[in-house]
Amino acid sequence: MNKTVLITGINGQDGALLADYFLKKGHKVVGTFRRGTQPKFWRLEELKILDEIKCIGLDLSDSITVLKLLDEYNPSEIYHLAGDSFVADSYNNPKSSLLNNIEHTINLLEAIRYRNSNCWCFIPSSSEIFAGTEKEILNEKDYPLSMSPYGLSKFVNLQISEMYRKIYNLRIASGILFNHESEFRSRSFVTRKITYNLIRLKINSNSPMLLGNLNTSRDWSSAKDFVEAMSLLAEKDKVGSYIFSSGKLTSLREFIKIACEKVGFEITFEGEGLDEKVIDKKTGNILCRVSEKYFRISDTKGKIGSSEKLKLETNWEAKISIESMIHNMVEKDLERRLNGK
Repeated sequence: MNKTVLITGINGQDGALLADYFLKKGHKVVGTFRRGTQPKFWRLEELKILDEIKCIGLDLSDSITVLKLLDEYNPSEIYHLAGDSFVADSYNNPKSSLLNNIEHTINLLEAIRYRNSNCWCFIPSSSEIFAGTEKEILNEKDYPLSMSPYGLSKFVNLQISEMYRKIYNLRIASGILFNHESEFRSRSFVTRKITYNLIRLKINSNSPMLLGNLNTSRDWSSAKDFVEAMSLLAEKDKVGSYIFSSGKLTSLREFIKIACEKVGFEITFEGEGLDEKVIDKKTGNILCRVSEKYFRISDTKGKIGSSEKLKLETNWEAKISIESMIHNMVEKDLERRLNGK
């Protein structure tokens, strides 16, 4: 049966991939982007789905407009993927990161509550809520301790979702999303920064890219796998909190190695600390330098997520390995470069 799906943040990585997923299943997709901005729809254009989506400029801080949107489209499922998502920026703008992410979630859930809607809703949280905890392998029962304004906002959203489930009986699933990437990531994220710049250096060798701590590690997964997991929660009408993860740590150094191999670089790491460099053995060119500028204010040890609950209740299994994910990112950045993008 066809349904109407509402996705806030339709022009972000997760929003665009989720829209593509539902359109392929024959569903109607309504998407929102931040009103008052010059929206970037390059992801939707590359997926060739922009003309198939009803895109609406929305100010999520305007609760009346949110209510009107639900009245007009009456979605059966809502995926609230809008919000500030760049951890590093949240240190510089803590107030706006906290207020925007929290207020927008409350306004959406209040609109659902006052409308007395029975729609199913997905609210994303983040592994950043666990950044300050000592435990290395985490599940839904572990207590969060965030170390960034972004992480704190995601913890509050997790608690808000729990409250609206239990007090107001809303059908809400909360996804605690560990790091997830794709060829549709913004270049401001380190993973896409790496693949984009390696292609740049392969085609037109010039100034090396600058990165932070190469020893940092994350539980990285494919965003495409996570999109499928979100839809499975809705399909099975699940509510509550679920961790989305690969269950495996990969260092930034290993990420660079895999990407370089795919691009065709044979590399070596030379030097230590801030003097470390990534060098192409064949040419001697420096591909990457370490820069203190890109070290996080608080860069904690990588955490591993356990998605056992998600797998048990939905039969979800990640299909895309980190190697395949990186290869897809490299191939897409090469295609863009050759097409002048």
